[in-house]
Amino acid sequence: MGNTLKISEQSLLKDILELKGIRNRKQLEYLAGKLHSKDEPIRFTLNPNFGFLFWVKGEKMHHFIWELLNSHATYMWSIDKDRFGKKKLLEKIDEIINFIRNNGRTQYLNNSEGDDFIFSRIIHDGSALKDSFPKWRVRVNEKIV
Repeated sequence: MGNTLKISEQSLLKDILELKGIRNRKQLEYLAGKLHSKDEPIRFTLNPNFGFLFWVKGEKMHHFIWELLNSHATYMWSIDKDRFGKKKLLEKIDEIINFIRNNGRTQYLNNSEGDDFIFSRIIHDGSALKDSFPKWRVRVNEKIV
């Protein structure tokens, strides 16, 4: 009956990254182009801010990396590959993001112990004079196993 948007998540990401002033453009390009599992769609979040959820399949663990547009940090959840099936993994990540949406990032950071996932927060340490991307990339890659 109605029109549906027929655009790939990669095309949408590319269009967003062409906008001026995207602070974490390099991080988003790296996550989408180098790390994200090509057999999975990039997922989007609208709240608390517009963001992207990337699924990285390591040798021993699955990693979900949440990068909000123009954010100061990257959130990463890692879990043993054999722990849950795909549907359950996505449900658990959705629960975590809903908790953050409803209670805030600070509340989650103070209560992230006890999750089924290993949680990491990777800060973007940059300024207008210093490119923090190389340091950020090393920190992310250290955590992917």
